Amino acid sequence: MRRTLLAAVIIAAVASAVIAYYYIINYGPANPDPLSPLRSVLGNAPDSLRLTSPSLSAGSAVPRRYTCDGVDESPTLSWSKGPEGTVSYAVLMYDPDAPRGTFYHWIIYNIPLNITVLPDGVPKTFKTSFGLQCINDFRRYGYGGPCPPHGSTHRYVFVVLALNTKLSLPSNADARAFLNAVKGHVLAYGALVVSYGH
Repeated sequence: MRRTLLAAVIIAAVASAVIAYYYIINYGPANPDPLSPLRSVLGNAPDSLRLTSPSLSAGSAVPRRYTCDGVDESPTLSWSKGPEGTVSYAVLMYDPDAPRGTFYHWIIYNIPLNITVLPDGVPKTFKTSFGLQCINDFRRYGYGGPCPPHGSTHRYVFVVLALNTKLSLPSNADARAFLNAVKGHVLAYGALVVSYGH
């Protein structure tokens, strides 16, 4: 009887673990705030920049073209002018629902003040005519489109930051180095949250 009860408990525990693992793999960790990965960086900066795209609508699915299932190029993005004191802009895109934690798909920084639009297909190199790019979590420069586990749908967050400085980062800087460098320098931001599943 005890062996039967113990076996039942073990089976139930294993089943619960499998279900939890399946949920995390397919849907990512439960995190209602898509900006939570950046809260420590944003500080008290206002959400006063309007970030838009002719190809993306808030809450809607990312067109296949801009994902790993398509051409995998960056979409056109535009934003309103930063507040007084803005020296440069930075744009990033990340997946807050990734199974192993936030996955950074794109970071481009030191965007000059006279640029408030990024066109489709920013080159995937360190130096571009729009700014410099970090190594993303795919371990390459530039944009890497949405690519969630098959059978799942994740959120993807595009963010523009108005910074009171230009950044001095090494050419091999990744998302963590970027986030550490911008702390205390964000004057305002804007975000656009979309989704993608396959």
